[in-house]
Amino acid sequence: QPESSTAAPSSIAIRPFLAGPSNRDRSFMRQRYAKSIADMVTRSHAAGDDEAEGYRVMTHYAVIMLLSGIGIPLLAALNAALGVRIGSPAAAATVLFVIAFATSAAVVAFTGPAAFARLSSAPKPLFLAGVLVAFYVLSVTYIAPQFGIGNAIFFVLLGQLVSAAAIDHFGLFGARVSPLDGTRALGILMMAAGVFITQKV
Repeated sequence: QPESSTAAPSSIAIRPFLAGPSNRDRSFMRQRYAKSIADMVTRSHAAGDDEAEGYRVMTHYAVIMLLSGIGIPLLAALNAALGVRIGSPAAAATVLFVIAFATSAAVVAFTGPAAFARLSSAPKPLFLAGVLVAFYVLSVTYIAPQFGIGNAIFFVLLGQLVSAAAIDHFGLFGARVSPLDGTRALGILMMAAGVFITQKV
């Protein structure tokens, strides 16, 4: 008789465990599961939106840079022809810079000239960019009529590939560091070969 009285409470205690969660517990678990799924979907949509926005921005930048690249040989051809027409490549380059200055001034006037106040704090070597632009324009205006637009642009692009790789590799002038590994070096060589082939065909 004592043994049966001690076994009864034990079976009663096990019974709720075997019965499983109550209806209230099941409802709570369903709500938590639904909330976790909704949170995952929300995060997924947000990540997808960010990725799509980043893709649109990068595509926008790529299109602008493509148009800039198209403009380089056009600039060389137009200014070289102007230098031949007026008999002075230097004068043609000067005209180009006057027009470029007027265009840049219009953009600054539209976006706000406040940036000029910070020029005094800029490192002086950064102003060498103007000298490099003048060197490019003068050299291509002088040489392209005799050397050929295609040949001139080929060596310009080759120089750009080498210079850009060096700037990215060392992170010069605040550029994002992108080390020049074997894969990138092979890609640069292939691009240079492609430009060379297009001039030979």
